[in-house]
Parts: sequence; structure tokens; C-alpha cells
Amino acid sequence: MQNNDIVVVFACDANYLPYAGVAICSLIANSSSENNYKIYILTSSDNLVTAHVDKIRRLAETHNNITIEVRDVGSAISKETATMFYTSSYIVPSSYYRLFISDVLTEYDKALYLDCDIIIHADVAELFRTSLEEYTLGAVRDYLSYFHWLQNDA
Repeated sequence: MQNNDIVVVFACDANYLPYAGVAICSLIANSSSENNYKIYILTSSDNLVTAHVDKIRRLAETHNNITIEVRDVGSAISKETATMFYTSSYIVPSSYYRLFISDVLTEYDKALYLDCDIIIHADVAELFRTSLEEYTLGAVRDYLSYFHWLQNDA
């Protein structure tokens, strides 16, 4: 990995792939030509729509510093492990794909995971380069969910 490589990971199934496309468009719109953005979408190959994947890959065609690759997490998740995940109408198996980033992207020491239902308003390179020093991971609080929890708890 080079100093100007920015590794960004999204995880989704076919239902959220269009939203991931919007997030990636906003990432590209705010990218710097000084960095190389390596974007990965973690998914399971049995639930993808090829036409959607092709559209998302085409987003990088006009940028020589952006690559988009789909990685199948199926090989990293055993059938026994998959049955351990809590699922509901809102929490689907692909919600857990982010837990397997280090198993699927073994070639990197660091990656920035972003939910795919976001709009990016600044260059993610700054966030990627945030020092975690002795920490295994960094996270941010979802203030909207926290605020909702406070209101319902009162």
C-alpha cells in the first residue's frame, strides 16, 4: 500500500447496491487527484444483480485514481457462522459483512468502512488518515440514533 492509497469499504446486498452507488458517487465527487481510492464492496455473490454492479464499476472509468472492486464474503463466512447472526426485517445478513473486512482484505493494514446509505461531503482521505495509534479500530457515534434513543428513554 502506498502513502496516497485510500482504502474504502462498503458492505451490502442487492437491495442496498443502488444506495452504495450514490455513496460512491459522492465519494468520487469529493476525491482528490493526489490520492488513489481503492473502493471495495463486500457482498455475497448469490445476491447480486450484475447490471447494478456494472453500473457501479463504470463510475470509476473516467478516473485513473479510483478503482472499484466487488469482493465476495461467502468464502469468509461459514454456514455455521451465518446462522449465528441475528436477523430481522431491518437487520439482514449483509449487515454483518463488515465484520469480515480483515478476512477478505488481507492485503491492507487499514481500511475505512462506511455504511452505504450516506452522502459524502468531503474528501474521505482526511478521515482515513486519522491516526488510531495503538487502537484496533476507530468509530463515531451515530448521533441521530443516540438522540432518538434518549427521546424514547425519557
